[in-house]
Amino acid sequence: MFPADRKTLAVPRYIDGNASTSSRSNVSRPLHVFVDWSNIYISFKSITDLKRPPDISALDLVLLRGREFTSKTLASSDLPSEFQAKLKDLRYKVYSVSRQLHSDNINSTAKLKEHGVDEILSQRVTEAVKNHQQGVIVLATGDGSMSSLNREVGFIASIETALTRGWIVELYSFYESLSSNYQHLQQQYPRRMFIFILDNVLGDL
Repeated sequence: MFPADRKTLAVPRYIDGNASTSSRSNVSRPLHVFVDWSNIYISFKSITDLKRPPDISALDLVLLRGREFTSKTLASSDLPSEFQAKLKDLRYKVYSVSRQLHSDNINSTAKLKEHGVDEILSQRVTEAVKNHQQGVIVLATGDGSMSSLNREVGFIASIETALTRGWIVELYSFYESLSSNYQHLQQQYPRRMFIFILDNVLGDL
């Protein structure tokens, strides 16, 4: 999947094309994985026009790359029970959020919309940073917007907390859904914030 990493299975290509040696030391750090499945699934469907979801086992391999992990967490809305069973086999802690009916006052229509996934995952990230020794946050999402429920809660806030406390952050996202807020953080913390573009392994997903 990553020919350049065949010897170490440690570092795929970054957004800037630079697989720095500093990131190879991440292998020995405690690894905490977080997957915003809603964002990954929607982006995957948009790019490929496929009706099926991406292969979660393949994505898991991409995120871990042979490294040991301390925790793995995935959140999404209305996850099928069979998919949840597969996630548990992969040792993910799963949060399945029910979609809520949202009324559009302009068009007098009602649609089911997702609320809470970002909040759950971002809070879990913050908890990991505050409750564990300094390590690596592996986050799969492109969403860098403020929380719809609390503007002080969200991925950007939790990632900033991690970075200011000396953690390393690896962000995995499809290019079209990548928030520029993450790129700004990468510029501020070039030695600890790394962005991986999932388009490079689209065929494996």
